[in-house]
Amino acid sequence: MGIEPRAGILDIRPYKPGAAEAPGIADPVKLSSNENALGCSPKAAAAFEASAKRLHLYPDGGATKLREAIAREEGLEAENIVCGCGSDELLQLLGRAYLDPGDKVVQSQYGFLVYRLVAMQSGAELVSAPERNYTTDVDALIEAAGDDAKIVFLANPNNPTGTYISDAEVRRLRDALPSSTLLVVDAAYAEFVRNADYSAGLELARERDDVVVTRTFSKIHGLAGARLGWAYGNKSIIDVLHRVRGPFNVNLPAIEAGTAAIADRDFMKRSADHNEEWVAWLRQQIEAGERLMGFGHRVYKTMDPRAVALRQVSDSFAGEDPWFDLSVHVEETAVRLLSEYKPGRNLYPNVEFWAAAVLRGVRIPTDLYTPTFGLARMAGWSAHILEQADKNRLIRPESTYVGEMPKAS
Repeated sequence: MGIEPRAGILDIRPYKPGAAEAPGIADPVKLSSNENALGCSPKAAAAFEASAKRLHLYPDGGATKLREAIAREEGLEAENIVCGCGSDELLQLLGRAYLDPGDKVVQSQYGFLVYRLVAMQSGAELVSAPERNYTTDVDALIEAAGDDAKIVFLANPNNPTGTYISDAEVRRLRDALPSSTLLVVDAAYAEFVRNADYSAGLELARERDDVVVTRTFSKIHGLAGARLGWAYGNKSIIDVLHRVRGPFNVNLPAIEAGTAAIADRDFMKRSADHNEEWVAWLRQQIEAGERLMGFGHRVYKTMDPRAVALRQVSDSFAGEDPWFDLSVHVEETAVRLLSEYKPGRNLYPNVEFWAAAVLRGVRIPTDLYTPTFGLARMAGWSAHILEQADKNRLIRPESTYVGEMPKAS
């Protein structure tokens, strides 16, 4: 008999990242991961390259330089920050530090897939609170947490749905939870939300000793390959995370690149502007199609799986029909989405990909605010729009946009 792992470990399905290749396709469109359309800050890239001369040295175990840079730019206290190998590692560390077998962990229905892994690795029970219109329902979370939840994970904005709840709602959630419950606010996409009612939760974490906020360098900063994240919270929580992290859990090039990236506010603004501009363009295209021909409850679902890198995530949510995690993240992709359909041939692969992204036959409100790169819920209708457009000659992609198309960055 072989050596057996701890009970429950073999029940874990490893996290499935977005595919990076499409076999047989020379130039596939990669929509399977939320990656920065503009790459990373040139200053971060230069700092990363310069660090190559010091690869024989161990990094600063506490990532002091990086923590101080984050504190300076975000108006925080460096001693209340801990850095990690992506925010994923910090979520894992929270589970390692605070969860015992049998503890209850609560998330929203479509919470980030890593929360389930964190719970299962610790032998904890995961409870998913139902969402309302694919948005976190605070009352449902409160009910699910009861008086015995150890951790409540809140992705805000949420991945993969792209919805968020207001600062007032987050505070209402925290006030309703017992003080023995740790609220973890995963704000990986915070920089893409510009609505006045939103907050990343940093002030709440400063005010209380039962809230911690995790952030990432993978999205707005474009450093997904460097694996870098940070957490902010009360000193008591940060001290615990320092005790359970590895001694050199952030490598030297990542520290240097992150320090440069967090200070490059111009690049951050350009990244957010770029995303906002193209989300608006795509939304307008879809709304134009709706005005001219309306929507039925059928979604065109044919797609060529060879032609686009994609990731099905619905198998992680029990009882869900197939849907996919995807993103529009370059100008060319957004343009192709609606301009390269040609009658008499299969839909362009990435259009098919969008079409396969949804849902359960529920009509989607076109005014839904989607702050992340993920546009699965809205754009999933685009293939149906184009199919009907060609059949009925009601609409042509080149005629649907009001005003000039956004210029390439």
